[in-house]
Amino acid sequence: MNPVFSREMLRSIPEQNRKSAINSLIVNQYHNDIINAATSGSLTCILDLEPYLHRVSQQNPQSLDYVPTIEDIVEGLKQKYPGCFITYTEGWAETSPGIKQFRKRVLVDWS
Repeated sequence: MNPVFSREMLRSIPEQNRKSAINSLIVNQYHNDIINAATSGSLTCILDLEPYLHRVSQQNPQSLDYVPTIEDIVEGLKQKYPGCFITYTEGWAETSPGIKQFRKRVLVDWS
């Protein structure tokens, strides 16, 4: 039997693609970092978004169904880790002695 696609189902496809992209490209990528921080006894985890943003900038935008924004990342993390305080920050950070770089980060706090 052939599948049936209702009007509502067809209209929901863009939102489904958006949510799938958020989970597969972002949230699941950082899950191990968060779990490792919790396992080590930490009450927070800082996620560096620069590798993701760099990777996305190198890809052909047409090759992706949806490119998650920073707001999408925060939204996805809030859904995956309910009750945690999740905030986006950007600013200069010392990456090695005497060297500062502009970083985009998300703080996940479960304290």
